[in-house]
Amino acid sequence: MPENSGISEIRSRIHGPVNSIYTTFTKDGELDWPGIRQLIENGIENGSGISLLTFGDSQLDFLDDKEVAELTRVMVEQSAGRSLTVAATKRWSTRTTLEFAKYCKGLGVDLLMMLPSDHAFSAEGRIGWYKAAAEIIPVMIVGFPSWPILDGVRDEPHICAFKEDGTLNYTIDMLVRYPAQWAYITGGTYKRHVVEWPYGVQSYFCWGSGFAPHIAKSYWNAIQQNDFTTCTQIVRDIELPLFSLMERFPDMFQDVIRGTLELNGVAQRYLRAPRRSLADAEMDELAATIKPLGLIR
Repeated sequence: MPENSGISEIRSRIHGPVNSIYTTFTKDGELDWPGIRQLIENGIENGSGISLLTFGDSQLDFLDDKEVAELTRVMVEQSAGRSLTVAATKRWSTRTTLEFAKYCKGLGVDLLMMLPSDHAFSAEGRIGWYKAAAEIIPVMIVGFPSWPILDGVRDEPHICAFKEDGTLNYTIDMLVRYPAQWAYITGGTYKRHVVEWPYGVQSYFCWGSGFAPHIAKSYWNAIQQNDFTTCTQIVRDIELPLFSLMERFPDMFQDVIRGTLELNGVAQRYLRAPRRSLADAEMDELAATIKPLGLIR
């Protein structure tokens, strides 16, 4: 079998809704393993072919390295080959990153999403960092690397995916500059994905995969048919009101999602301190707001 046949298969599977896994906690700050497993399971059952850990939604900044390793293992175990699995790094040194890449490969992880340090990388250093990991496991870029960095990794086929996470202007410019260079994932809302779809972005973070399958499936069916009327209705009538709650609750939507998971019986609401979890009265307020949107089953 040709060496890159596995890469071609991975790229072909980066298609459709992505279940971004929200790490949830108990009230005492322990990991809510039943909830995490149920969220992974719901995503698969609701049509997402990709189970993905990411620095933000998965709260890696609030986990120690052993917990990151265990979360990754649980994702692979719960997915059981039914979805493409994407692990994620913290802002580690090259040495730690490569050790984790080997660990992920041993688990059977399909892709490693690599989060660069905000401080330590020249363009040359970051190119080498990506390529060193790609010798171990297929790599997904995340963020908004400069053009010299992207030019420097174009010749490495094992760097095969890109979760965009910059401004929309950066992303459109990147998609025009590097058409089909990587398999692209929209890192955000349906609203954002509608804009990127004509540029060939066929995969996207799907906030509905874990708790609102009717919304998740309606959007995916509509976008495949270029039914932008339905897509617009979902964005206008459901997504925008949901995301507007960022302005009302204290922890920038992470608490809103976890509260919504608890209201739907999926997982517990809690974040780990010093992040703040929703109080009972706030949960009542959240329920009253999202129930008319059809987001409580």
